[in-house]
Amino acid sequence: MDDRLSSDLASLRIDRNERPPSSSSPGRAVRWIVGVVVFGVVAAGAWHLAEPLVEAQLFKTEVSLTEVALVSPAQAQVELTSTGYVVPQVEVDVSSKAAS
Repeated sequence: MDDRLSSDLASLRIDRNERPPSSSSPGRAVRWIVGVVVFGVVAAGAWHLAEPLVEAQLFKTEVSLTEVALVSPAQAQVELTSTGYVVPQVEVDVSSKAAS
């Protein structure tokens, strides 16, 4: 068993000449930054061009037509009569500070 272990350990070698693959190379980071900037510029340009069309389609102003009528001063007086109860939402007690 000891012979097999020493032969396995002797077969293990580290190749110092081979470069490990680097996931954080400067070229890759620059490509990501350039890609994000290009995407942002294209998105901003598309929004700038499409904004008037989208705004016109989504936020349409509805115009209602009405009829104009002439009213004489005699017709301008309106009297409204109603029956019912007035119920307060909040009750407040009002009193003076002067002692009587």
